[in-house]
Amino acid sequence: MPGKLPIPILAGCLAVLACGPVPAAHPERGQALYDTQCRFCHESQVHLRKNHNVTSLEDLQRRVQAWSWHAALGWSDEEVADVAAYLNQRFYHFPEPAAD
Repeated sequence: MPGKLPIPILAGCLAVLACGPVPAAHPERGQALYDTQCRFCHESQVHLRKNHNVTSLEDLQRRVQAWSWHAALGWSDEEVADVAAYLNQRFYHFPEPAAD
């Protein structure tokens, strides 16, 4: 149904929300993970669409977490943060949170 998330994606999103703060990310490692695990299905044009639904860095992290769970990648919170940081740096350019 339009407007409803499949259960696995919803479960992944809820898991991210329960995890708390994510440590500082490393976009270089995120690029390596993306290149080896995601690029097969997600060429850069998917991130460059004007009508993409990602609206914030937090949303991007939730989506990376959900897809890592959906694809059974077993990524840690740090790996999710690294991939989200790479995608944000390369494509989305959302403001980064202030460093503690």
